[in-house]
Amino acid sequence: MVEISALPEIIQQLPQLLFISDVVFYVFGVLFFGSLAIRGFRGYLNLPVMLGLRVLMGVISLVGGVALQGYFSFLNQGFYRLFRLDILAGSLVSSIVLAVGIYLLSFRFENLDGLRHKIERLKERLENAEKAPKSSVGWKDPYKIAGAAVLLGFIGFSLANFSGFPKIGESFLSYVGLSQEELMNLSDTIGDVYSNQLPQGCKNVIDILQVTGADITRLQEYSDPQITNLIESGANSKLLDLRIAVVEGEEHFLGITENQKICSARIDRFCSCVDLSEFAR
Repeated sequence: MVEISALPEIIQQLPQLLFISDVVFYVFGVLFFGSLAIRGFRGYLNLPVMLGLRVLMGVISLVGGVALQGYFSFLNQGFYRLFRLDILAGSLVSSIVLAVGIYLLSFRFENLDGLRHKIERLKERLENAEKAPKSSVGWKDPYKIAGAAVLLGFIGFSLANFSGFPKIGESFLSYVGLSQEELMNLSDTIGDVYSNQLPQGCKNVIDILQVTGADITRLQEYSDPQITNLIESGANSKLLDLRIAVVEGEEHFLGITENQKICSARIDRFCSCVDLSEFAR
């Protein structure tokens, strides 16, 4: 069970956590779908170049996934919205299309220097490349033309229909019924409750309610003009109801005021208030 006293820190970190979730989602997507797309490459490239191609194809796959997400709208409903399966499905299709295009483009890729570096493993392929007909050299090769057409056509389609990468964290907020603005307001509200330094011996109202329960009318009624004055002065509002709670062997006084606040006090000092109207937004 999460302690209520820990909730402000957790909620205040939610914007950063959601941003991190976006980064993780797209980094994973770039690497995973990029690795699928470059499986169609038939030539030999050194590691840095191959890694660069993997990242490039991964980004293009995700761009295509966003463009194709409308065709997988049935995967963007209910609980599945949290994982943006529509984008993942679109990106999978994109990576397959790119793999086919790359395969056709590199079908007779003649990187002789690279092949010779792998002479022991690629001897047979090197011999086949050296024996390739002259008609396959240059852009007159129908395989290269077909591969270029697939790649350029799909990239053009993706860019034409690309509306920007959605924020994955917003899908989670939408699922739980919160907007980004409401989350920030909630974060600021709870942060304000805990940011004020409490007088010695005081406890935050939320911590007291965690022990007593949210319905303070179940607590014992109490009447004391001195405490009433403390709370009314601190809350700048008339006190409607006063109760006493014992937390960890210490007496704390809780009052409900006209301006929709629950305030706490000790026998000789005002502690703090929680504005209920803020939490009702």
